[in-house]
Amino acid sequence: MTRPSAAVLVLSACIGFAASSAQAATWQLLDASFDDGTLIEGSFDYTAATNTYANWHITVLAGSFLTAYTYQAGVDNGFAGSPSSVVVDFVTVDQGRYLRLAFPEPLTDAGGFMQLVKDGLSFECDNCSQSRFITSGAVSAVPEPGAWGLFGLGLLGLAARKGRRSGSAAVA
Repeated sequence: MTRPSAAVLVLSACIGFAASSAQAATWQLLDASFDDGTLIEGSFDYTAATNTYANWHITVLAGSFLTAYTYQAGVDNGFAGSPSSVVVDFVTVDQGRYLRLAFPEPLTDAGGFMQLVKDGLSFECDNCSQSRFITSGAVSAVPEPGAWGLFGLGLLGLAARKGRRSGSAAVA
């Protein structure tokens, strides 16, 4: 009976990691606020392979001219134009409002941390007759635990294989 080679173990770990990391990452808004001092809280899922946003649940608090609102998947019709990995517009069905989030780098499935783009590129508006701009905040996502688990198993397999090989070399 033959044992798997180190190359097979590495390849298996990489395939498992790539397959599981193709799942959506959940991005969480952190310390985000508008120029009128109100807060933005919530999260959304993003899948890089399909450039798809899903399961968004983002709450904006009432400010100087806009009421509080929660943008939700399945309630709001989604997007103005085509969303990308660096800009997304969450649009209400009947209120004529939308929230734009802009990112300095493309979002990925691997997670990470990045500040929201300010300078008037991230904002909420009411039919765009009145706007409030995002002045602070970031997004953060942690990769799916299963992705790290598979990757860790592959590394453990490599370590075990190396341990056996060095043990047999010492005996000989």
